[in-house]
Amino acid sequence: MKLARLYIPKYPDQQVFTLEKRIAAAFNGYTLYSFGVGVWRTPTGALMQEPVYIYDVAIKGEDDKAALEEILLQYKTEAEQQEVLYVYDNQPIFL
Repeated sequence: MKLARLYIPKYPDQQVFTLEKRIAAAFNGYTLYSFGVGVWRTPTGALMQEPVYIYDVAIKGEDDKAALEEILLQYKTEAEQQEVLYVYDNQPIFL
């Protein structure tokens, strides 16, 4: 078993709640840490930051990883995010 760590912006609320329900249903739960701050550079070079939730989800194999990616892609579309970041097996993955 491996952990996937998700970095999800604290908003929009409804999409985050929906994401949490989907993760709990698919993986029987998750760990939510307190908040962090995501920081990135815009195309113009400015630094941007936003508060994020940090989740750990137990992944049992490739089928679970594929299911998680599908859930994250749904969230990405519904929350109108440009990218969604998670870390799996110590490798950052941008969807």
